[in-house]
Amino acid sequence: MTTLGGLFDSALAHLTAAAARRPVTVAEPDERAAALAAGIDQVLLQIRKGLGPDAYPPAPTAGEQLPTPAAKNLDEWLTQASARLNQARQYLHAPGGVRPAGPSGTRIEAAAQALAAVRDTIGSHFGPDRAPLTPYAHLLSNRAAVDHIASRYAEVARAGGQVLDRIAQAGERNPPAAAEAFAAARACLDKASALTRATAGDPAPHLAAFPHALPVIPVQDSPDDPTTAVTARLAEDSERLSMAAYTALHDRDQQRFTGPDLHHTARWNSLTRLLACRVLLTASERLPDADRNIGHDFAQAATALRQSAAAWEETATAWHDVADPREHPPLPGSEIDPHPATVISRTTATRLGRLLFGAHWSPMSPPGPARPADEIFADTDGPGPLAASLYRLPSTGWQLACVAPRVVERAGDAPSHRPRMAALTTAYSAVMAAEQRSAGHLLHAARRAGTAVPRAVLDASAHWALATEQRSAPTHRIRPAHHPTPCAAIPQQPMTGPRLHLS
Repeated sequence: MTTLGGLFDSALAHLTAAAARRPVTVAEPDERAAALAAGIDQVLLQIRKGLGPDAYPPAPTAGEQLPTPAAKNLDEWLTQASARLNQARQYLHAPGGVRPAGPSGTRIEAAAQALAAVRDTIGSHFGPDRAPLTPYAHLLSNRAAVDHIASRYAEVARAGGQVLDRIAQAGERNPPAAAEAFAAARACLDKASALTRATAGDPAPHLAAFPHALPVIPVQDSPDDPTTAVTARLAEDSERLSMAAYTALHDRDQQRFTGPDLHHTARWNSLTRLLACRVLLTASERLPDADRNIGHDFAQAATALRQSAAAWEETATAWHDVADPREHPPLPGSEIDPHPATVISRTTATRLGRLLFGAHWSPMSPPGPARPADEIFADTDGPGPLAASLYRLPSTGWQLACVAPRVVERAGDAPSHRPRMAALTTAYSAVMAAEQRSAGHLLHAARRAGTAVPRAVLDASAHWALATEQRSAPTHRIRPAHHPTPCAAIPQQPMTGPRLHLS
């Protein structure tokens, strides 16, 4: 999963490797000083783009101004460094449009691409009008976040200066004026790094886990997908469901949830929690005696997940009661054109079932015997990563349950539906409480097993934003009928297959 921390670390690694190569020699014509300098200038350009006005949310926290002094200092000194690099290239009589080549040039270009991906990752949380698309977008609307990103950019700029040192070491091939310009550019980058660190506020290390937001499209699993990829795919599913929840809250989703959508989503979420419960119980059977505390944590988390499954099932039952045409007028919607989030929920259940039972399992299949615990641990990298991966299920489920009452209010806005909305709101409140307990137990299990979950800090802030905005979100539809998105074919009776029961 792409994260801000991973992209910054990638850019740093590439520049560090480029700086560590031996000085440029005549025997390496592909690594001419002018070409490498042009590459570093592109790196600085990518950083400056990341500091521009479009890099920030449109509505910063009250009383704060963006960009911050740290970001302004960095931009100012990067501009001066670029000017010195242009001077050096002129002294070297470098033609315009020259691109870096050779091993170092490839590394420098890769660093620039990673920095461009930083902007893409931040931008993925905003729409074309710069309105937030996920609850995580608000994490960027404060000084701590902007200063953290500026500090990471400053690290990359300093690493770029080390590459310039390597270029300047080929002094016998460079005119003295060019060598002086390279030294001045390096000094500017050192100054940029020092001033950014000095003026930045408290660090925000949790932003290293800030993810690339994924669109709400109806993805499906395939028997050909390896079980080793399940945890990564579960993370992707969670990102899509998080965006689905947030855009539904603000009536910005391309396809609105309907009564059948929410009913079937609840059924799939119930099945997913039961499968996660069974995964933990199966895995705990093979933990060594030295890890008995982890086994105890797994058992507690399994119990909590079983309660989450029951809460989701009760919500699905409440939807069934509300939508029963024998008792009430039907709520609007169709099972033939399901919401992408409903498809994703089914896909999540399928992925987890295949981790537990094997690659050819489907929700319509009998459960059968579980795979050996050793195989499950091998596919998930051990007890800690397994618990951290399963944590994403209740964390995202909480978000869906949080926004559902407002979505329900819009879906059932006819007078004949309103008296029945209270039962659904109560059911979703019970889901939120159960999912909160499940997430807490899984986090505890992951940390006990030695796996940090920095994503949990992001989720806590996102949950606060959702809970706050849920109270002020529109109660009536604020836009015309939905624009249909591509729909995946799923069974029209999605839960007619055998259910998984745990005693």
